[in-house]
Amino acid sequence: MEYLLDLTTLIPMLARQQQSGELLAPRVHVPGLNELCQAHLDLVDGTIQSCVIRTMTGSILAQGDNAVMVLANLVLKWNWNVYQTEPLASQTPRPKPQVSRDDSFLIPYKLERINLAELNTLSRTHRKVFGLIDGTRSTKRIAELLSPAERPELSNILLDLRTKGLIVL
Repeated sequence: MEYLLDLTTLIPMLARQQQSGELLAPRVHVPGLNELCQAHLDLVDGTIQSCVIRTMTGSILAQGDNAVMVLANLVLKWNWNVYQTEPLASQTPRPKPQVSRDDSFLIPYKLERINLAELNTLSRTHRKVFGLIDGTRSTKRIAELLSPAERPELSNILLDLRTKGLIVL
């Protein structure tokens, strides 16, 4: 479900419903910063368990209460995913140099200028993954859209696409 709200409005609403899940804002413009960021919050029973703001390169700008304060009054497009079971991690995730299961909330973006020669050399599975990258789907969602045989390759494919300069994680 998507919300276009600020956190000071959204969090009390989710708290009243005792919701558990994750809030993702794939495109956050932090005032004073000339780079797009991503925001990720984990909620358990309507209470914020973790909050992190990352640059598109994976560097952490703010986490915990500091990140909540930065995001509190920004009206953002939030993607809300309800946990079907217990949350996978109740602590703030750590950045990793390559995509892994812990980074399943990351949302890859295509670069504005793409080398067509590089794109034409990709395998069919690489092109399929590249086609699924739309700036709104998390790596977890992209994996769900792949066949079971292709899913184990996703981390390597995303790393290849990033190395070739076609995407940003």
